[in-house]
Amino acid sequence: MLNRSTLVAAVISLLPLSAASGDDPNSGDTKPENDQPGLLKDIASAPFPLPITRVMDLLERQIRYIADRERLIIAFGRGDYEAALKGLRGLADQGDGIAQLYMGVVNDRGYGVNPDPTKAVAWYRKAAEQGIVEAQNNLGVHYTNGQGVPAGYLQAYKWFYLAAAQGNAQAAINRDVLAQRMSAAEIAAARQLALSWIADHGNDPRYQSADRNQ
Repeated sequence: MLNRSTLVAAVISLLPLSAASGDDPNSGDTKPENDQPGLLKDIASAPFPLPITRVMDLLERQIRYIADRERLIIAFGRGDYEAALKGLRGLADQGDGIAQLYMGVVNDRGYGVNPDPTKAVAWYRKAAEQGIVEAQNNLGVHYTNGQGVPAGYLQAYKWFYLAAAQGNAQAAINRDVLAQRMSAAEIAAARQLALSWIADHGNDPRYQSADRNQ
């Protein structure tokens, strides 16, 4: 098995730049005002062309949602877990991929709760399926080390491959380290798992830069 220290879970890059700017996470309610999944359904079901007033309303709601979520992330980054986790859990339950990633980190590292790798994997998987790159990398780490899920190099390589295809440098390193412990046949099978995942998710343009021969 690989030395766990050679595989790195990436999360810190998600902390917003405003976390260092002096913004107060306690300014305003810690519960997001809007339901983003509901907002996206509104956009998908709206008749086109949309009146400009309706476009502006939808944009304003999206901006408020993102701002509310960022306040929770800032609070999380400052260690105010009680305030942050309540809001983030609500967003994660609604299907917000970024919030699901943070819930994975919460359970992975024991921020405000007892560490639970099984719960961490469950949250990482939800976020990874939405293409959240850090969650894909973290899920690969858990599959490599057998933390919260049975060890499986093919699944680990798949998730590292997907994250690396989105430009995550650490995932590319993790993928290459793992490949040293795999046979050529295993690597080929793992790549096919990743390519099938991309096809099943509509050939998302985020993965168009993937080198199919990696």
